[in-house]
Amino acid sequence: MWRPKSVCFFHHARQCRLRRTHTQVGKLPRIFCIHAMQSSVTATKAAFEADFPKAKIFNLLDDSLAVDVEVTGLDAAMHSRFLALSQYAAFSKADAILFTCSAFGSAIEAAQRQLHASIPVLKPNEGLQQEVVERGGRIGVLSMFAPTLPSICREIDAMATVNARPLTLESLYVADALSMLQHGQKRECAHAIASSAVQLCHKHPDIETLALAMFSMAFAQDAVEAALTETFPSRRIAVLTSPRSAVSSLKKVLMDAN
Repeated sequence: MWRPKSVCFFHHARQCRLRRTHTQVGKLPRIFCIHAMQSSVTATKAAFEADFPKAKIFNLLDDSLAVDVEVTGLDAAMHSRFLALSQYAAFSKADAILFTCSAFGSAIEAAQRQLHASIPVLKPNEGLQQEVVERGGRIGVLSMFAPTLPSICREIDAMATVNARPLTLESLYVADALSMLQHGQKRECAHAIASSAVQLCHKHPDIETLALAMFSMAFAQDAVEAALTETFPSRRIAVLTSPRSAVSSLKKVLMDAN
């Protein structure tokens, strides 16, 4: 059976939880969610309510991160900021940390390396990436924040290589969708995402899996599925979202450790 080998969260989480749970049996897990966009907070809350309602969720939001990364990239200062946020969550007695900001892969990995001996730290798309790699084939990846695409595609390719799972990624940036969402135009945003999904799947008729690569895109899943079904009635295209996959992965690690 295939198992993820390249992601440090899954490699270390069980050990670090086992070192702590003997004093925490019966305690509701405190999970700190760290966001770079306000829209991610709602999507994260909905995923926990659906899949892990017993968890106690606390949110840390710094929306300057999403603005600054487009200027500085993932430089040393950005890595330091992510480490500081992670350490704050750890000092606040977090049992686990979930990052929801998908464009910051290497900064989150640095935080994972620093904290892996104490608490699990999960990147936003790790659960999604596992599903994508397990499915294989040609995968469509959509994002409405341009810096997300190179980060998630690099991580999926690395995981696929380590696990010898052949796949091909086809990515597409959904221009203007994020601005629509930030201005309260949720329906228009969902329509833009769904239209881009149809465009990508029309261009690549062998796509069988479509990944919505941002937490804040999860609300559009129903619209995307409806558009794909209407446009391609003979195809079965699975639409995956980050929040549900992430919460499911985090719950499994914490419950296994207990």
